[in-house]
Amino acid sequence: MSTYHQPSTAIGLALYWAGDLETARPLLERAAQLALSRGEEWSRLGVLLTLALLEWETGNLHQAELHRQAAEEAIGEFAEGLLWLLEIDARYALDRGDLVAAQATAELCRARALRTGCVQLGTRLIRVLAHAVEPLHLVEH
Repeated sequence: MSTYHQPSTAIGLALYWAGDLETARPLLERAAQLALSRGEEWSRLGVLLTLALLEWETGNLHQAELHRQAAEEAIGEFAEGLLWLLEIDARYALDRGDLVAAQATAELCRARALRTGCVQLGTRLIRVLAHAVEPLHLVEH
């Protein structure tokens, strides 16, 4: 069974999705290390992407960037991983208040997601686009 699908990783992911970030963190950090030691690149990539978002959401911006960078280095042959990185970049830009970059990155990611059939990822960008596009539209009037 891959690290990503082990019960402890699933619990860590569920805790993250439920908003219990502090409890999720050590489970996901252990999963990332285990995946690395086992040579499970896809599992490690998935966990690193989640850790990048978790750390960003808790305000640990430096750690978030480190996880994001490690995920970028781990992408290898996984084209879908690039889409996930673009989504993270769009969310980071939105949270920094860079609405132009957030919208441009989200649109790029959305277009690539639709072209490659990653519809789920395209729908995850709705939040970014809703927050980035509307204020820009209001400013133009």
